[in-house]
Amino acid sequence: AHEVCVQAAQENVSQLQKEVETAETVVAGLQHSVALKRFWAVHFGRDRLQALIFQAATPVLNEAASRYALALTGGEIGVTFNPVRESRTEELIRIDGGSAPTFDGLSAGEKQRVNLIVTLAVRRLARWRLPSPINITVYDETFTNLDDNGLQAVTRLLEEETQSGETIFVVSHPPALKRLVGSSKTVR
Repeated sequence: AHEVCVQAAQENVSQLQKEVETAETVVAGLQHSVALKRFWAVHFGRDRLQALIFQAATPVLNEAASRYALALTGGEIGVTFNPVRESRTEELIRIDGGSAPTFDGLSAGEKQRVNLIVTLAVRRLARWRLPSPINITVYDETFTNLDDNGLQAVTRLLEEETQSGETIFVVSHPPALKRLVGSSKTVR
């Protein structure tokens, strides 16, 4: 009877050792999984991955914003993208020059020009990594608040873009803009 109890205990111990080995294998797999998830969370989590993408995109955005600010304001207004900010209270888009240090303080025409600069810079970013170029832009009532100087700047920019292969559709009503783009095809 004693031998039967010893043999049963040994079988029980052997079974428990197998269960421990299986549990250790499961725990090792879970630890590896946790380590991988921590790595991805730390190095490619929301804040880090966004920062990496924005770091790569910021020069493209700022180069385009600088080009369009020069074309549309003659350098009077500067627009700089600041996507990697120290705090959420920092401006994402910085404005230099113009009649006020913030977007809200700008005149309607200046706001319109800043909006165009930002839009065109983001368009440039959207096209940045495309394997095939997109060469069509539609402006719908975009130039309404611009004065004559602003309309002339926009017209020059649109002419440059059409000469470089861009197809542009402008939906607009101001007679001044129609006079400036007189050589273009007009549909009524």
